[in-house]
Amino acid sequence: MGKPDAKNAGRSKKIPFIPGEAPQKRHERRFTRNLREHEDFKEWTEVHGIIFTIKNDGPHWIISLNPSVFAEWWPSSAKLVLHKRWELGIYCHDIDQLKRFLVEQWGLKE
Repeated sequence: MGKPDAKNAGRSKKIPFIPGEAPQKRHERRFTRNLREHEDFKEWTEVHGIIFTIKNDGPHWIISLNPSVFAEWWPSSAKLVLHKRWELGIYCHDIDQLKRFLVEQWGLKE
């Protein structure tokens, strides 16, 4: 098993942790909810001049301001990585957390 992520975006209000829920079920729930909201996220990225790409029919998202400023997110596992710095991974459970993180990290105007 890999090293734990360095940061956590906090508890998700949209996709809360359910005690006793199997990890596979939790990952499926995260994936389904985030994928259902991807069009709203795409509109948000366009407003902010961000390039947004979904890979492999949904499980891998790439968000970039330019070739040297980018993030990758796996919604089902909540793994968010900036600039391929795996050791500094962040647990990011939903699109609202993702937006807040990008605003903070990239100095975007809300």
